[in-house]
Amino acid sequence: MKKLAQFKWPILFAVIGIALNIGAVVSLVDAFGNSGTPILAPGETKVIIAKPGDYTLWHETKTMIDGQFKTFPDDLPSEATIKVLKQPEGTSVQLRRSGSSSVESNGTRRISLGQLTFTSPGAYKVIVLGLPEKHLLYLDEAKFVKAFLSVMICGGFGILFLFAALGSGIFVLTQRSKGGR
Repeated sequence: MKKLAQFKWPILFAVIGIALNIGAVVSLVDAFGNSGTPILAPGETKVIIAKPGDYTLWHETKTMIDGQFKTFPDDLPSEATIKVLKQPEGTSVQLRRSGSSSVESNGTRRISLGQLTFTSPGAYKVIVLGLPEKHLLYLDEAKFVKAFLSVMICGGFGILFLFAALGSGIFVLTQRSKGGR
C-alpha cells in the first residue's frame, strides 16, 4: 500500500485528465446531435423555445420529404420570405444573415440561413412564404462556439493533466530507483 501511495499524484492527475477529456468528447458529440425543430415550408410552424439564446435556422438541401429524397440549391429562391414572431404578442424576431456554414450527416445536408436570438422562452411562429415546392428548414440552438470552447478548454487541460500524470509517474519511478527501494 505504501508503494501505491507514492503514485497518488500521478493517479490523481490521470483521473482528472481522463475526466476532462471525456467532458470534451461529450460536448463535441452533443454539438452534432439533432435536438432542434424541423419546419416544413412554405407555411406556418409553431415552435417552442425552452431556453433563450442564439439559434441557427438551417435549410436542408439534401433531405427526405414525404418519403422522397430531395435535393435543393443552397440558396432559397429570391422571392422567399421568412418571419419569426413571438406568440401571442406578434413581436418580430430578426433573422440575421451570416456567412453560410454547412453540416452533412447521414445523407442530410444543411446550409445555415442565419441566426436568431430568442430573448425569452415560449411559443414562436415561423412563417415561410414564396417557395414553389416543399422545403425542410431546421431550427437548432447555436452550439458550435460553446462546443468549440468546451473542447479546447476541457481537452487542452485534460491533455496537460495526462502529461502531468506521466511526468510525475516517471519522477516517482526515478526517485524510487535512486533510493534503492
